[in-house]
Amino acid sequence: MPQLRALALAIDQATQQRNDAVAAFLKSQLACQGAQDQMAQLEGYARETESRWALGARSTADLESVQHYDHFMARLQQAVGMQQGVVAEQLQALATARQRWMAAEIRVASLQRLLDKRRADLARIQNRLEQKQLEELSALLFRRLHENSETLGAPGP
Repeated sequence: MPQLRALALAIDQATQQRNDAVAAFLKSQLACQGAQDQMAQLEGYARETESRWALGARSTADLESVQHYDHFMARLQQAVGMQQGVVAEQLQALATARQRWMAAEIRVASLQRLLDKRRADLARIQNRLEQKQLEELSALLFRRLHENSETLGAPGP
């Protein structure tokens, strides 16, 4: 039974690691969603700013205002580009966290199957031992019964 205790301990550890992997995945998922939300906000702001500017401010603005707007939009596009990088990193981190989670799930399942197999093997061995003991007891009882019947049926001196 010490084998089973060690295996049960390994399952407990693997289960804890799996739970940690799930928590890391969920945390990564939230970070990824946050990065995507921020990206959507930046893109929405850029579209809104462009549409406001296109409605007429560009034609009536002086050169300095146009340059300021162009510079602002370039910086905004740079921020969008940087956020795209953040989103890509978060997606990669999410994929890695998912892989770790799946590996941990597989480990727990494998250890559980091994424990089940070992328990079944031990039960089979126990059943064989009990069967052997029962057969030995039956043989012993049969011999005693046979010896008693010979003793009772034998002519006396």
